[in-house]
Amino acid sequence: MRRYLPYFAGVKSGFEIGVGAGYLMRALIDVQGIAMRGCDINIERLGVYKAIRAELGLTHLVTEQRIEPRRPVVLPPDTEAVIGFLPAWTAKWDLEDYQWFHADLKRQNIRRMYWQMNANIDKPEIRAYFDSSVKRRCPKTTGVS
Repeated sequence: MRRYLPYFAGVKSGFEIGVGAGYLMRALIDVQGIAMRGCDINIERLGVYKAIRAELGLTHLVTEQRIEPRRPVVLPPDTEAVIGFLPAWTAKWDLEDYQWFHADLKRQNIRRMYWQMNANIDKPEIRAYFDSSVKRRCPKTTGVS
């Protein structure tokens, strides 16, 4: 995870979609000093993640929100960056869903988007779309670090 942190230099406020246990969020707060918020699904039912987020002091920063194709993401008004790291929720999305999602973030004045594709999403047209729209590429994930 540490190798990704320099890419967030200069970001003051971020929103993580799919917080999970919250390790990335905690690192962005502690190491980069970013004012973070985020969302996940089933935040009360997923006991392990709930317990870890509580231990990391993140409970108050995570809200319940299901991300659906072509439905606006509800973001705090001061958000400048959106983070999606290995999202499982996009597995059934098509190219038009991603294009709509990105256009919605632009409408909300999001300046930066950080995205690490999930390995189970192997649609050539979606990968080509990301490849053509990337300004700065992060190193490929080769394992947990």
